[in-house]
Amino acid sequence: MKNKYRSDLSIAKNLGSAASGSAHWWRQRFTAIIMILITGWLFCFSWSLSGSELTQIIEIIKKPYNIIILALFTICGFYHASLGMQVIIEDYVHCRLMRVALVLFIQIISIITVISFLVAVLHIMNL
Repeated sequence: MKNKYRSDLSIAKNLGSAASGSAHWWRQRFTAIIMILITGWLFCFSWSLSGSELTQIIEIIKKPYNIIILALFTICGFYHASLGMQVIIEDYVHCRLMRVALVLFIQIISIITVISFLVAVLHIMNL
């Protein structure tokens, strides 16, 4: 009775419904809204820094609220990009092994990039 609405092919391939599709969709929309809000701040922040010396820029970036917002922007941006690339890969890559490898690769690259950014920010803060 469990497989009543599944075709024989989907049962053979062990393909079911996209149970996590709704949560994935909501996470992508949530990160998009955060990115829209922070992008306005980032535009104004970048505009205010134009023409400044490097030492002035570093001193401004060292302020805790600037670091938190920049870190949030980076984390949300790469997470949002990772979610979007995952959807594209799952939709258009048909080889299961390649699909899993590409999704894993995208996630690893995103994590490495975010960690590199956070290490760079901590280095700027001299921590």
